Amino acid sequence: MDRESILIPQGIEKIGGQCAVIHIGTGAHSRRRDDVAWITALIGFTVALIAEFKFNPNHFRQWMGWSTSLNSLENTDITLAVSTISIVVICSVWFFATAWFYRFSSPEHHQRIDRFIQNLQTPIDAKKDGIANLDQAIYRLIGGLCEVYGCFILLLMLIPNSPQGRLCFLFCGGTILVLGIVLRSKSGTPQHVRDNPAVHREKDRLSAKT
Repeated sequence: MDRESILIPQGIEKIGGQCAVIHIGTGAHSRRRDDVAWITALIGFTVALIAEFKFNPNHFRQWMGWSTSLNSLENTDITLAVSTISIVVICSVWFFATAWFYRFSSPEHHQRIDRFIQNLQTPIDAKKDGIANLDQAIYRLIGGLCEVYGCFILLLMLIPNSPQGRLCFLFCGGTILVLGIVLRSKSGTPQHVRDNPAVHREKDRLSAKT
């Protein structure tokens, strides 16, 4: 991560403040082996398979002391609940326990993590570093997507349905469409976006990289 890759820290800082960025970067949970994510995913997949094919909901019923038998819907719900809880608990424990294996990582990985933490702790001056304010472009992009999705959902009202169903499509599609219009209105006119000096600086920076 270089100094210009700041979108994630900036978002975290807006939500939880600068301390949240520093905490995420300097906490013990930021020091992991580079393969821990894949191993955690494989463990979660294995736990899900065991819960799906080896778990018997009747054993859970007996353990709870329920006398009545479970129907198919209750069996599915219990299996889903057990598998979800098992995956969350086991994968979380494994992920946080892998901090112990960090010491066995390569020196290159240690340097990469230390550089990542240092970059997160480095204060950013948008004007000094020439960071463009692309909020207007983002508003326009997300607003356009919301308008397209909203219109598509509104078109689903043409499907034969009950009045209640058509009202649901109207409410959902109308809400998304209105949000898109509001976001696009905050972005200004296309010419206003193109004339933004920050946008031109960002384009020049990306062109220089390529």
